[in-house]
Amino acid sequence: TGTLIGGHRGGARGDFDAVVDAALAVAEYARENSATVAGLEINPLLVLTEGAVAVDANLQKLKA
Repeated sequence: TGTLIGGHRGGARGDFDAVVDAALAVAEYARENSATVAGLEINPLLVLTEGAVAVDANLQKLKA
């Protein structure tokens, strides 16, 4: 089950570091492949109490 990053009504907090790690990994991939990547989207990113999971991702490549 996903959670709000800051917790909600006393619930467990989400793993903010995992969100940052995911964002940095996507940015790094896009930077390293900028010659071929037109766009990259992760939606949704499920934030867990330990970790995060990309439920779906869409990668658009540049046309050759």
